[in-house]
Amino acid sequence: MTRSSPLAIGSAVVAAGVAVAVGLFATPPSPSLQPHTSGDAALARAVEQDARSAGALDRVSVAFIDLDSDDETVTAGFGADDDTEYEIGSVTKTFTGNLFAIAIDRGEVTPTETLAAVFPELDGTPAGGVTLESLSNHHSGMPGLDEASTPQVLLDTVTNRNPYRGTVDELLEQAGRQQLVAPGHFLYSNLGMSLLGQALAQRAGLSYPELVQERIFDPLQMTHSRIVLDGADQRDLTTGYSATGIPQEAWSIGPFAPAGGIRSTIGDMASYVQALLDGTAPGASAMDRHLDGEDGAEGYAWLVLDQDDGSTLTLHNGQTGGFASFLVLDRESGKGAVVLSNSAAQLPDVVLNLVKKGITE
Repeated sequence: MTRSSPLAIGSAVVAAGVAVAVGLFATPPSPSLQPHTSGDAALARAVEQDARSAGALDRVSVAFIDLDSDDETVTAGFGADDDTEYEIGSVTKTFTGNLFAIAIDRGEVTPTETLAAVFPELDGTPAGGVTLESLSNHHSGMPGLDEASTPQVLLDTVTNRNPYRGTVDELLEQAGRQQLVAPGHFLYSNLGMSLLGQALAQRAGLSYPELVQERIFDPLQMTHSRIVLDGADQRDLTTGYSATGIPQEAWSIGPFAPAGGIRSTIGDMASYVQALLDGTAPGASAMDRHLDGEDGAEGYAWLVLDQDDGSTLTLHNGQTGGFASFLVLDRESGKGAVVLSNSAAQLPDVVLNLVKKGITE
């Protein structure tokens, strides 16, 4: 996969599944974007047209952070408040990237360490020889998903079900049977990022949910963020919708949690963005340039893009069956924005326009 735009960061499997779903199912009456119900009215007015034009349905929450403003952080919700929970999808990968930077600083891993050094059962396999750093920037050659599992993932996706299940042992079994695809070149891999996160958890002696809770959620007081791993945890979940308005099953993605398993709120994500901008976020060095990639510089999980106007944007987006997210930072100007939606419609203009223009109406 090449990166011609920020949207190329999203999961190809999810996008393909949604496209197929449109052809397989009659579209039910779609929910429409709810009116502004909480937060800053000016911010809501500034983003509403961009959200509607991109096809957002039901609920949307947005935060804009400007470190040079008297009001550093403002939020707004459409049918939502600061505590409405969303699946943030692949924006989870930025947390995994930050955890990688933290683990390096703690001496738990090194960038050049291989997967087999953490998981000896992978010794002698192609996956066992890839480095943790190459997993962090999608240059390991690991495919996006296990080829043998892809048909079931696609079937689950088009039938509106959670496509990612299993255990860490099963994830390692999948890894052990992979052949690498053009290692050293960018290939977006949910499988690879999941393996990185599980390797970090293994070295820390924790589960991945415990690791992100202890090292990022707790220090930043992100008290409304969590990872849901099984049915017992699935309480008070916001319903998500496909881009055509079909209700989706919640994604509880087990061993793939490091690639997309976090549920969060705009209040918590605003705290995360502010800490990323002011440098107080644990593992913030993950956003630095660690590799000059083919289409832009890669951080640890973060994409770093130089713009024609001389600015540099650091960003990631995410999408599940029924949710979409987009986070973008201009670290030099101290501006950042994040948008969360409970429909699978990407809203890049919402955040890009906020970071470039601020709150304009």
